[in-house]
Amino acid sequence: MPYKAPTVQIGEEWAYREKARTPAVRIEIVRVGTARPRRVRVRFLDEEFEGREEWIPPNRLKVPWSDVTGWQARECRWEAVRDASSHVADTPEYWAVSAVFEAVGDDLLGDGYGAIAGVLIIPDPDALVAKVGVERDPLLDHPLAFVDDDGTLVAPWAVTLSLAQQLAPRFAEQILDDVVRSEARQAQEAIYGKDYGGRNPWYVSPEICAETAQKWQPSYALLREWCGAAAADRHEELLALRAEILRVGQVAERAIRELAAAGRDRVAKELERELGVPVETLRASQEQRRF
Repeated sequence: MPYKAPTVQIGEEWAYREKARTPAVRIEIVRVGTARPRRVRVRFLDEEFEGREEWIPPNRLKVPWSDVTGWQARECRWEAVRDASSHVADTPEYWAVSAVFEAVGDDLLGDGYGAIAGVLIIPDPDALVAKVGVERDPLLDHPLAFVDDDGTLVAPWAVTLSLAQQLAPRFAEQILDDVVRSEARQAQEAIYGKDYGGRNPWYVSPEICAETAQKWQPSYALLREWCGAAAADRHEELLALRAEILRVGQVAERAIRELAAAGRDRVAKELERELGVPVETLRASQEQRRF
């Protein structure tokens, strides 16, 4: 959601913070500018500033000073979970967790990105419980976990990782399908490279694509491990079964064509009805799962 600067009035006292992780200080609104971009003239009230006045952008005004205690407590909670999670950014574990959460549904939970990478964010805990059956209270057992002002459940990386490992077996087929599809696409790109379209198209060489594919392998290995050996074996069997169904369908379709060419139209039509699903449909389904 885009940031919306606060509406302020002359004489109000606000918490001012120049940049992230710096302490908030108390200021008084002296004047509200009319030019663009918006600026507010403020007076710093703490003695150390000796009455200094300054024009500032209004997005540095966080909350009315009367609300600063609750706001600062919330900021400290968020800072604590960020500090306990940021080390996992761009690691195989982080990307494996992201794949699990994507299979569950990005609208139900996320693992943050950028400054909050690795942080567990569940906008509607009750909706997640209803879909996947996890218990809500254990997610809050960690001393840094909390429920934010809007009801969002927030927890550090340790909880994020544990939840992903718990959910992976329940969504194993979808996760493993995605892994196989990604590996097939990356294998093709490692041979032919990749073209990006759009207004400024560019081409990525096969060598760079091969390096990228190699980078993803640890994440894929983790996903297979989390889904479990039994699920991975079942998935391999399912892939083999899909391939065999396609092969048998192709054989049947060839037989139908040969019968029709030999004048056995009635038998050919009966077999076509019994086959049911056209081979083109089977092949398209197989290709869709691959890519």
